[in-house]
Amino acid sequence: MADANPLPAKDRLKIPRAHMPELDAETRAHNFEEVNQGLDARAAVGEATRCIACARPGCQVDCPVGVKIKEIVALIQAGEFLAAAAKMREDNALPAITGRVCPQESQCEGGCVLGKKGQPVAIGNLERFIADFELRSGKLGLPAIAPATGKSVAIVGSGPAGLSAAVYGASEGMTTTLAEDTALGGQAGTSSRIENYLGFPAGLSGDELTARGSLQARKFGVRIKLGEQAVGLSSVGDSHQVRFESGEVITARSVIIATGARYNRLPLERLDKFEGVGVYYAATQMEAQACAGGPVVVVGGGNSAGQAALFLAQACTSVRIVIRGASLTHSMSRYLIDQIDRQPLISVVTRSEVVGLLGDKVLTGVEVADNRSGSLSTEQVCGLFVFIGAKPSTEWLAEQLAADEDGFLLTGADIPASAPESAGHAPLLLETSRPGVFCVGDVRSRSIKRVATAIGEGSMAVRLVFDRLQATGLAVADAPPVGPERRGHEPADRSART
Repeated sequence: MADANPLPAKDRLKIPRAHMPELDAETRAHNFEEVNQGLDARAAVGEATRCIACARPGCQVDCPVGVKIKEIVALIQAGEFLAAAAKMREDNALPAITGRVCPQESQCEGGCVLGKKGQPVAIGNLERFIADFELRSGKLGLPAIAPATGKSVAIVGSGPAGLSAAVYGASEGMTTTLAEDTALGGQAGTSSRIENYLGFPAGLSGDELTARGSLQARKFGVRIKLGEQAVGLSSVGDSHQVRFESGEVITARSVIIATGARYNRLPLERLDKFEGVGVYYAATQMEAQACAGGPVVVVGGGNSAGQAALFLAQACTSVRIVIRGASLTHSMSRYLIDQIDRQPLISVVTRSEVVGLLGDKVLTGVEVADNRSGSLSTEQVCGLFVFIGAKPSTEWLAEQLAADEDGFLLTGADIPASAPESAGHAPLLLETSRPGVFCVGDVRSRSIKRVATAIGEGSMAVRLVFDRLQATGLAVADAPPVGPERRGHEPADRSART
């Protein structure tokens, strides 16, 4: 590609590297936003102008995935930001992540000629800029959709596992239907801040994760069916039927169950009276605003409870975490415990439980029982947040599939040989006791309750769907490759996807 920059190379060398704006220390001490705020369009063009367009660009040589950096930088310099993003995605499907976390100083920027006597072109910052610009524009570019395979998959449930399965199924050419009875995102969609998801060092909200995932699903052509509850599953021969409360039936060669689990409720009198007006099962901006300037109590010792407590501490005068156990150590991630310990507005009340609700039309307080002494205390609150686990959403299956004692679906080697329909075939890793019906996410027995794991299971299930179709002679296309994939897609081997 010819150098279209009219500025002589010697003059480009005099341009200082664009400064990355940062949140000041006082501001970032009170929020979870990224410290680095990203370049604006003017700064990005100025930074791209520094490139001297080497005949043999060392930046490309040192890039582990061979991104066409020289062409991308030239497009940025010309103000063609969406074109630059499209060029980036030819080799890198995740520029928003790699632009933030890749060690550019030892890879692409390490090969930049300008770095030998000064500062290299800020390739990572430019990569992040075009990815963020593309997302804000609403014109998110994605790799080309694979040719249709003639096969279909119905996915019930749209949490991270279901959304992931939908994106990967459609991107591999399957006719994909995603059904959800309420709103996209599942429980993760209500999380105020997810901080341990790879590639987002400053964290992201459940809403943000859901918005990105649903946008990808729609771009790949997923049919999304909202507002109707699945009420039955049946199978005839090699096809499966999911029946909905309206009477509509979706027929597919394969089914992926990702219905997750429902929130457990505290066994308290008048609980239903205060639900939504003092008792909450999510901690989003809406609930935080409702409780701003007052004290709250959070019940639960898992990661969801910890994330909620930290988020609420930004708006509330105090946050008390009430747990029945002796400590948070065995139920919460260490990074959350450390943050809670450093937050003076949060306290942990151990070996205790909420046993009563106070107030008339609105919640004004809770009664807390100390399980060691039997004493009862009253806490004045404007909100009670409950995060005490969930029960699997499997009633609609009418016990057709093998499940554990708590109702979570068994998959793979966990399915007993005596289970109905399992005789004569070995269930695949995420396959239920019925061939062709798979299960991912929180509804699966012994699943790891983490967003990253759910997303990994969703993508893995699509690969296993192809494996099952091939084993039964129904596949008309090859399964997704297990080696390096076609350009623009993520690595496809099972370990990479999970």
